[in-house]
Amino acid sequence: MKILAMDIGYGTQDILLYDTSKKIPENMNKLVIDSPTTRYARKIRRAISNNKRLVIHGYTIGGGPVVAAIKEALRKKIEVIMTEKAAKTIRENLDVARGLGIEIIPENEIEDYISKKNTYSIELKEIDAKKLKQIFYLLDENIEDIDMIAVAVQDHGVPDTKISQREFRFELFRENLRKGGRPEDFAYPLDNIPAPLKRMHSIKENIKREFPSVKGILMDTSPATLFGILYDDYESFPDEFVGVNVGNGHTLAGIFSEGKLIAIFEEHTHDISVEKLDYFLSKFVSGDLTFQDIFKDGGHGAFYSELPKKKISTFYGIGPNRRILTKTKFKFRFPAPFGDVMMAGPATLVNVSLSINH
Repeated sequence: MKILAMDIGYGTQDILLYDTSKKIPENMNKLVIDSPTTRYARKIRRAISNNKRLVIHGYTIGGGPVVAAIKEALRKKIEVIMTEKAAKTIRENLDVARGLGIEIIPENEIEDYISKKNTYSIELKEIDAKKLKQIFYLLDENIEDIDMIAVAVQDHGVPDTKISQREFRFELFRENLRKGGRPEDFAYPLDNIPAPLKRMHSIKENIKREFPSVKGILMDTSPATLFGILYDDYESFPDEFVGVNVGNGHTLAGIFSEGKLIAIFEEHTHDISVEKLDYFLSKFVSGDLTFQDIFKDGGHGAFYSELPKKKISTFYGIGPNRRILTKTKFKFRFPAPFGDVMMAGPATLVNVSLSINH
C-alpha cells in the first residue's frame, strides 16, 4: 500500500511517501521543504523587485507569509489583482481584500489578465501533482499508483454563528475529544468535511483535481503533529502523560490516557514564554486549567473530557519550536516518530489512513 502524506504547516511542508513494500518507515522517502505560503511569498517579492503587476489566482491557501508579501506589494504601489478564491487566502470576507486595494475579478476572466504585458502571474495551490511527480521521478519513485492521500493543514474555520474563529476552532477540538479523542476522531474523509472549514474544502477541491481517483483524509496540523508522539517505537509510554506540540503557529498541549487525548489546551506560539508554559502546564496536569485562562491570554482555550487519574510525571515534546520546552521546570523527552521529528504529522496521517482502511 502506498500513501502520500503531507503536513502543510506555517513554516514547512513535510512529506512522506509511505510504502509498505519498504517494511520500515525509516527507509521511506521523506521531504521537508518550505511551506507553500512561504514559497509564494518569495515569488511575490520577485515580482515586486521587477516592478511587475501581480495577478494571483488558484485556490484558497494558508495565509501568513503570502499575505504579508501581498501587503508589501501594495505598500510599494504594485497593482495586485486576485480571483475570488485566491483572495479568500486573505480573508473569507472579500471586502477585506478590497479594502487593502486589491482588485477582485471573477475566475472566468483570469486569462484576459494573465495575457497582459508586464504581468507576473501566480497560481496558488498547496497540492501540486505535477511538481510532486517530477520530484519523486528524480528519486525513481512513482506516485501515479498511490492508494491514498492524507493531508494536514491548519484551519480556523469560518463559523455561521457569531462566535469568533478562535472559539469555533476550539469547539471543533472539543467535539473531537468527545468522540473518543483518538487520532481518527480528528480526521475527516474528503467527502465529510464540516462546511465551515473553508481551507480544507479548498484543499479537497485541489486534491480531487490533482489526484481525481484517489481516496483521502484531512486533519488539522496541530493535533496531527501532537499525536505523532505516539509513533516512536523506541519510546515506552506510561498509561498517562502530557504531550506538547510547539509549532510555528500554535502550541497544542494534551493529556494522553491509554493512547487517546482526554484534555487539551492551545495557545499561539508567539505568545508563549517559559514562564507561561510552566504556569499553564502546572494547572493543566492538576486539572485546574480553565478555558478562560487560555482564551483571555489570546489563545484558543482549554478542555477536559476526563480528568487524569493520577499525578502525571512524564512529558513529551514535539514540533519545530520544541527547544523552548528544555527551559521549563518539567523534564521533557523528545520522541522521533518514524525516526524523524519532522515526520510527526505524516506519521499520524499514515496511521489514521491505515486504521480507516482496515
